[in-house]
Amino acid sequence: MNWITHTFEPWMPIGATKAKDDIASIAIKEGFKELKIIRANKSFPDLNNITAGDLIVHQYPTYLGDSLELDFINSIHELHAKIVILIHDFEPYRINNYTNSKYAFNIIQSSDALIVHTDKMKKKFKQTGFQKDIFVLEAFDYLADIYKLNAIDKIVYAGTLAKANWIFDYKETFNIHLYGKLPKQFPDKLNPNLKLHQPVEPLKLASEISRYQWGLVWDSDFSNKTNYQKYQQINAPHKLSLYIASGIPVIVPSNSAMEDFVLKNNIGISVNSLSEIPSKIKNSNPNVLELSGKMRDGFFTKKILSNLIIGKN
Repeated sequence: MNWITHTFEPWMPIGATKAKDDIASIAIKEGFKELKIIRANKSFPDLNNITAGDLIVHQYPTYLGDSLELDFINSIHELHAKIVILIHDFEPYRINNYTNSKYAFNIIQSSDALIVHTDKMKKKFKQTGFQKDIFVLEAFDYLADIYKLNAIDKIVYAGTLAKANWIFDYKETFNIHLYGKLPKQFPDKLNPNLKLHQPVEPLKLASEISRYQWGLVWDSDFSNKTNYQKYQQINAPHKLSLYIASGIPVIVPSNSAMEDFVLKNNIGISVNSLSEIPSKIKNSNPNVLELSGKMRDGFFTKKILSNLIIGKN
């Protein structure tokens, strides 16, 4: 039997569980059984149904604590089942001096294989000593029914604004529409060319985003405590999938892990700075239609699950 873990955490902010929910939904349609993880009481009610020889794809992290996460993996192995960790985020690579780095790396090493975002993330884990199979997702899918709205402006940035320190000193003359909750440390008055919108429920957000012409992927740090900007060099941001699923091309940093993916598929542009955006847009002719349909149909998740089952990485 093949299983996919699915963490239930109803109090999470709008959109926070979208990626995990989508992967669980796609996997279940592909014949996987759902292995529930209840974050409220830290329970695994389906664990007793695991039998020897089963395959568990575990969506990590659950934010239940790395110690409990490691106990869960050990319990799977005690049942003589195989566990593959599908990484959504890996805090030791995102946070400087992450206090639980040792536990986090122990979790990775305890798995039977990994599913990572990009080839660059794969290389990073290989460099830290992981010697087992590593499968590359390429990009996250984004399940949604799109109702295309009339374009009203050029650029949108949607997601966790706490990773958008660039907002503080934004000096460009073109508009960027922001969707998300403004953190307390942000100034009360933003540059007038930044247009703030309230968070939108994930299934409606894709249609809302479709009214724009471009989607911006651009994380930055507030202090030396985080590595959000550097993390872009290895990860596949979920907001990129939102934009493509919405039918709009993307703008990514030129040193990001997704630059090759974007340029190869002709779904957007890469820039070294925000000031380059107008000229790069003017000279581009992207086409996201085909990839948009694939992402809304779960193409990348289906592919990685199929490769995992046949052992092709």
